[in-house]
Amino acid sequence: MQIGKKFFAAAVLLTVSLFATQTVSAQLVVSAAQCTADQNAFLLAINIKDGRLIPCECTDTTNCNLNSVFQLIVNITQLILAMTGSLALLMVIYGGAMFIIAAGSQERIQKAKQILVAASIGVAVIFSAWLIVNIVIGALTDGAIHSEAKIFDRFWFNQPSG
Repeated sequence: MQIGKKFFAAAVLLTVSLFATQTVSAQLVVSAAQCTADQNAFLLAINIKDGRLIPCECTDTTNCNLNSVFQLIVNITQLILAMTGSLALLMVIYGGAMFIIAAGSQERIQKAKQILVAASIGVAVIFSAWLIVNIVIGALTDGAIHSEAKIFDRFWFNQPSG
């Protein structure tokens, strides 16, 4: 029951923060030139658009729309996927170190195996989810994932904003 309350509180906080971004963006006006100057090299290296998690149109004007929300979701997803590889590598190193320092202790060897299996399963789940999403997008766009793909004769990233 306690975990459910924490999850609900986190979901409410996330929802409120998503709807409050337009108000915050209106108070923090950033020029387009400053937006491109503030690019983060790490974010650019992992293919996040403009090198910013929050899209530029949400920081230089108050014209945040559905496209901006989609771009924010894509940016956060790419960041999570980039961090997952590093975290999995750290867990494999930790599990390997546990094997080395186990010194024949069956309890430590079992714990090391559990760490390695958990890291492998986590990576498999995350990359399988990524693969499923890309297959669905590819099926809906006739295989044009990395170009200007259309779903139902409309660009998937250019939804009408109201």
